[in-house]
Amino acid sequence: MLTAVGEAFNNVAIHAYRGISDGALGVKLELSTEGIIIHMTDTGHAFEPALETQRGPEALPESHMGLFLMRSCVDKVTYRPGVPGEAPNQLTLTKRFVAS
Repeated sequence: MLTAVGEAFNNVAIHAYRGISDGALGVKLELSTEGIIIHMTDTGHAFEPALETQRGPEALPESHMGLFLMRSCVDKVTYRPGVPGEAPNQLTLTKRFVAS
């Protein structure tokens, strides 16, 4: 989970706010007996995850590893692009706990 959150943060810092002098990143944590959900919001540039293919790491250039790593570390990654001036971009990372 830590790797997924780190990659998400890097993507916002490097890509979402590219060419923008300042910005914010909102983080909300939900913890339950079933797992952990992290919601991240930003008002930077949006991206389209569907354009990122499901290629394996050997086929990806280094600059496109973030989404692959996030998907590899958590059970579910969802992203909804925002609407400039109205709604932020929203990324949600979900990791379920394994029953012991």
